Amino acid sequence: MIQLIPISAKEILQLPEVEKLFPMTTQDYLKRDDYYFQDKFEWFLVTDDKYKNESERKTILAIICVTDEWFEKLENDFHLSVFEVATPIRSIGIGTRILDSLIDLAIKYHYNTMSLQVREKGLIPFYTRFGFHEEFIDPDFSYFVLNIK
Repeated sequence: MIQLIPISAKEILQLPEVEKLFPMTTQDYLKRDDYYFQDKFEWFLVTDDKYKNESERKTILAIICVTDEWFEKLENDFHLSVFEVATPIRSIGIGTRILDSLIDLAIKYHYNTMSLQVREKGLIPFYTRFGFHEEFIDPDFSYFVLNIK
């Protein structure tokens, strides 16, 4: 079962496996310490009892960062700011399981929409499979929304 473990960005950076598992762009997000970023966002490690490392410790499957205060045009929006599956375990369905779980959470807590930014164009088909549609395009990313209600 997918588990979300609340953790601070600072604590994530102190984990020895983070440098091996996640690209520099994710590490850069974690290092941001401006007021807005710290105050509005919640970080989580994603684990699953099925996946354990050599020392029987749960393996970190992904890092996510969420907020409900991001896009002014969307009322009651669950915004997935960072969704980074660990590099060594991509393309085996982990991201699908995690996103399914996050959508279930958004439904459970009665959000109207779920939103995210896609910086890697190759990931657009992944998100559209879940029903996300492109809301607008910026030079650096595309903004996608899933209508929940």
